Amino acid sequence: MPLPAGQNVSDPPSSSLRKLPVGHGYLHLRDSDGTIREIAWEKQSKSVGRPNDGELEGGIEFPQEGPAWRRKKGFAYGTDETVRILVWAFEGVARQFPGTVPVVVGDISDEDGGKLKRHKSHQSGRDADIGYFARDNRALRYFEKMSDQTLDAEKTWALVEAFIMTGYTQYIFMSYKIQEPLYHEALEVGWTKEALAPIFQYPRGPSVRRGLIRHASGHQDHFHIRFKCPPLDHQCIP
Repeated sequence: MPLPAGQNVSDPPSSSLRKLPVGHGYLHLRDSDGTIREIAWEKQSKSVGRPNDGELEGGIEFPQEGPAWRRKKGFAYGTDETVRILVWAFEGVARQFPGTVPVVVGDISDEDGGKLKRHKSHQSGRDADIGYFARDNRALRYFEKMSDQTLDAEKTWALVEAFIMTGYTQYIFMSYKIQEPLYHEALEVGWTKEALAPIFQYPRGPSVRRGLIRHASGHQDHFHIRFKCPPLDHQCIP
């Protein structure tokens, strides 16, 4: 679903959060059909510090499986916001593509945050590793290195687009080789080159550090999404 006229890619669907009782969180999320979904909850988590030097208080465990996802064994705790946005996006893909196989979800954060083996970030509950959808609705058990021939660009872009449209995504790190087919898929479904310019690093080249989606080595088998600091987490550092 291309960006509505006048909306910046960095803005949530709602320009401001409505007033809620102290200790409650709130999100506005736009479904693929344009409907705005309102999600409110009693806030439990708190993201503290930076993604590569931080902690997670009251982390929420991401479910093992659900519509359009299955989680690998690993570190599966995130902020209230991270978990709810992930679930919402995967459920949207399941509605858009009935009968889809699940995508593989990897590490998020440890229950209390802090340093994780094999990761520089994932410390404050705002990062998540997510695999790509394979063509022909082929089910995957683990992350698999993709190419233009094996990637299901339609479903993968639908998922990435959902995250972008929330306005709560800070960065998406993925291989430049994967950006190319997703960029062309976005054009196919109605996005313009002008609207995609602040979103994709492609086609500027992998060394040009611009765009919400940026190249990162080792990300041809999965992408890494980082969400913005939750509005109520005042000790969170972008």
